[in-house]
Amino acid sequence: MQIENDVIQQKIILGSRQSGKTTELIKACANQGGCIVCLNQIAGREIERRAREMNIEIPLIITHDDFIHRHYQYPRGIKQFWIDDANELIRRLSALPIAGMAFDTTDYPALILRDYDKR
Repeated sequence: MQIENDVIQQKIILGSRQSGKTTELIKACANQGGCIVCLNQIAGREIERRAREMNIEIPLIITHDDFIHRHYQYPRGIKQFWIDDANELIRRLSALPIAGMAFDTTDYPALILRDYDKR
């Protein structure tokens, strides 16, 4: 992810369970900076554990609930979020099932799609 002219070029990581999506997210966060938003506190502890094993320090890990309700204060200089289990986050915003999603790449021409199931 690169920031050019205050526009963040987003990265979408696709894959099935246990395919390395969260590990890739941890690496991207370490390389590009930011905070990780995860499902819950248990997931947050797991991300912290994995990051420690990779000798990576993540400045802040918050839950989906904290993110939705803006119950966080991020360290100075943090300019972006890395969202783990984004489909769950979106699902929590609706009382009905989400039948589909469309992503607009107009402002993000360098959107990177990787399907980690096809390694």
